[in-house]
Amino acid sequence: MRLWGGALLAAFAAVLVVQIVLRPALPIDETRYLAVAWEMHLSGDMFHLTRDFESYSHKPPLLFWLINLVWLGTGVSEIAARLVGPAFAVVSVFLTGQLARRFWPQDETIALRSMAILVGFTLFSLYGGALMFDALLTVFVLLGLLVLWRIGQGARGWRPWLWLGLVLAFGTLAKGPVILLHLLPALLAIRLWASDPPDWREIGRGGGVALLVALALVLVWLVPALLGGDAAFRKELLVTQSVARVSGELGHGRPIWFLIALLPLILFPWGWSWRLWQAVPAAVKGDGAGRLVAIWAVSALVLFSIVGGKQVHYLLPELPAMALLFARASTGQDRRGGSLAFVLPVLLAIVLGLAAGGLIRDRNLADLTPVWAVVLVALLCLGLAVASLRLPLLRGHLALGLGLALTLHLLTALTLAGRSQDTVAIGQALAARQSAGIAFFGMPYNAEFNFAGRLTAPVEVPMDHQALTDWAKAHPDGLVVGPTERSGIAVAPDTTWRFRSREFGGWSGATLTAGP
Repeated sequence: MRLWGGALLAAFAAVLVVQIVLRPALPIDETRYLAVAWEMHLSGDMFHLTRDFESYSHKPPLLFWLINLVWLGTGVSEIAARLVGPAFAVVSVFLTGQLARRFWPQDETIALRSMAILVGFTLFSLYGGALMFDALLTVFVLLGLLVLWRIGQGARGWRPWLWLGLVLAFGTLAKGPVILLHLLPALLAIRLWASDPPDWREIGRGGGVALLVALALVLVWLVPALLGGDAAFRKELLVTQSVARVSGELGHGRPIWFLIALLPLILFPWGWSWRLWQAVPAAVKGDGAGRLVAIWAVSALVLFSIVGGKQVHYLLPELPAMALLFARASTGQDRRGGSLAFVLPVLLAIVLGLAAGGLIRDRNLADLTPVWAVVLVALLCLGLAVASLRLPLLRGHLALGLGLALTLHLLTALTLAGRSQDTVAIGQALAARQSAGIAFFGMPYNAEFNFAGRLTAPVEVPMDHQALTDWAKAHPDGLVVGPTERSGIAVAPDTTWRFRSREFGGWSGATLTAGP
């Protein structure tokens, strides 16, 4: 089984590498994080994050430290940076197998099934292959669950609590104190699932030690960051940013039912199997591990639903919980049928076919050309649906979930949809005019082109047409980039690019001041 587990990890790693090769770094998230890492490389300052060379307080530094650590060996490389997130996705699969062995040591194949189910979640493959914080956070959530399991099985003394503090520290440096939402419910409910739980006094003392250890380690970064920033930065980092995320004011404000409504997509394809769901209650009631996994998954769903700002990938650390639960429920279930998962790729094939035939007209689908590539991907979706029906449940769903993630990447590689996300052309155009001045106008700028152009100076962002005119007069040889329709600029651009399903224009300062 260990040999098969190693083969699965290697295959998943290969799939993630293929995904990276098939598509560019996607705006605005991946390009923004590449820009932050690039500016850290330029400045050599490991404590103060910047985006477009201004203070950036929205994320902690661990991901950017890791990227720069990789660059010490490879040189500045987009591919090397984009491999950091996927590397932790692979580690997450491995740790999920380790948890399965600890939870159910009597089941010889449970680790392999858990790993395969996690890999088969399409959402995990998509976001696990991205340059984002969620796979990194998932690793520390899994390590925290391993420590909590040891404590619940009778491990005493300070050592496990010190390990928990270390996990909390690195989880906080990965994505902030949100790691507490993933781990704290399992700790508070320890007497519901543990076979030999500590008493409440020990939980209080041990939890306090863990928090102190975590705080001490986080302060190694936080104190220099605060001392080096101004009052506005300190308020943003310590108060405004966290409060705004909880309320949804910072962005991604969603209704309370948002994540629940998207559960069919989050849990695809395994969550579409009624046979697995029928066995889930018995898996939860069967032992403490089943109860722990259920508490872990459900509590995160509830807490993130209550929080105002939310995205589907915030639940990525709970997909291992669902993989463990479905793996436990899958005992003796590996036969055909019992699932409606084939419906989603069929629906996707229909939508692609209608788009290829021009029967659906939408800006977001406008870049699905050439037609032959769209039709090819639609046929591949139908092939995945057939395979999921003809193969046994576990193998069919693994092929369907992982295959759909690859198929979507193939769609971006073969059509204009992928090329229109590429920031390289505009980034290089900005880089060539840095000395004369560069600006962005017409929509918010999130440093999309800073890394692609290896920019060493900020992109200016005029706030209105008068400010744009003043900038153009001061920089006649400079370059302004922006969406042609949304910018409201009456003068025809000197050059155009296709970017994010829109036409973007490039104007020299002299062109703008010359008038229509």
